Amino acid sequence: MKVNLDRKSYSVLNTLFETKAGLTVEELSNILNVSQRSIYYSIKNINSELRRTGCEELSSIRSYGFSLTENTRKILQDQFESGTGIKTDYYSISERKAMVVCLLYIHGSMTLDELAEYCLESKRMIQNDISELKDELPKYRVEIIADKNGCSLFGAETDKRNVVMYYLDSLISSNEDNPLRTALLEESSGEIEKISRIADRRGTIYKDNLIQKLAMIVHYRSSKLPHFDKEVSEELKNEVLEMVKEEFSELDEDNQMYIASVLMTYRLQNISEDVINRLGKNLVALSKDIIEQFKEAADLRFINEQQLIRMIAHHMFYSKTSYEYGVIDINPL
Repeated sequence: MKVNLDRKSYSVLNTLFETKAGLTVEELSNILNVSQRSIYYSIKNINSELRRTGCEELSSIRSYGFSLTENTRKILQDQFESGTGIKTDYYSISERKAMVVCLLYIHGSMTLDELAEYCLESKRMIQNDISELKDELPKYRVEIIADKNGCSLFGAETDKRNVVMYYLDSLISSNEDNPLRTALLEESSGEIEKISRIADRRGTIYKDNLIQKLAMIVHYRSSKLPHFDKEVSEELKNEVLEMVKEEFSELDEDNQMYIASVLMTYRLQNISEDVINRLGKNLVALSKDIIEQFKEAADLRFINEQQLIRMIAHHMFYSKTSYEYGVIDINPL
């Protein structure tokens, strides 16, 4: 039976395998450039996996450190030479960055050691991820601030929610064994049920795991939203907001408005004549003009031109809605 470990635990085991003498936690930490706390976590995983495969656990002698017994070394010889013991489904870069963003939103602030331990990576790797995020997040009007207390997200609450909404895609679509993904889905299961009921009552289809993402943000909302003082459209008020108030009566009005506006912005459905009538003649006329100009420039014709006109008008209407309510829009086309 083969030993199957995550990459970080495998690195610890491989280091011990290549070293005849024992290595202390401090020595392993320096060699692998990870925290001592992370080394203890890996050793626990290694011993658990060794027991599962019928091998002897790591030998541990005070001041001498950890080492492999001769029996275990012989059993693992073939696996280390061929590399077949490596578990290949460790976190991708996009998945790891999504974990960092979500963890900072949920906890407010975390140190590099804490992030490295949770993501099963070295501090240097997490620093690289944070460096990339520092370049990516400003377009959402959010920054990562690092000080002696750790890293945190800085920006307006609505903007931070937009960022989390975006990065949750990588996390929800990740390997089902990801512990953060599992925990978020389990802990926000109540909110998922409520939003699903609203979608069913409205007969609305959503894409990109919208229901799960919105449920997680509502469950872990980190701070109070700014007061929503804009005029509420009749469509938003009548179609969505009343259902949200029924399902989320425990939330304040601003959070209820946030949920309703997200559900309005991200919905996908076939656009009927009734919807077009509500959008207004100006948007429909503008959509027709766009199509006519495109047809002339590209010298082509569309099979279902009327439906395409409706879709473009629908997209412009909800882009306007997303701008008004501060929600990132996903192109329904």
